Amino acid sequence: MLNQEESANLEQLTKKQLDRRGMFRFMERCLAELKGDRPNDRSEIDRRYAILITDFEKVMAYFKTYIIDEYVLSGISQSPKE
Repeated sequence: MLNQEESANLEQLTKKQLDRRGMFRFMERCLAELKGDRPNDRSEIDRRYAILITDFEKVMAYFKTYIIDEYVLSGISQSPKE
């Protein structure tokens, strides 16, 4: 769970201040929170957490592939303008 200071800092950030890697690190922390909050008792809520965690991992994979990696590759493939 985010502590009060992290929550306050996050609220003060604008979208422009969060870089792509910072957003991915935030997603990693969210995923860790979800995994930590999951009851692991084979109940209905546990099943819902499992589905949410799986789908969130997919979102993270898409974000990394199409935003972070693509951004890095496009920067490498472009020659510097002189």
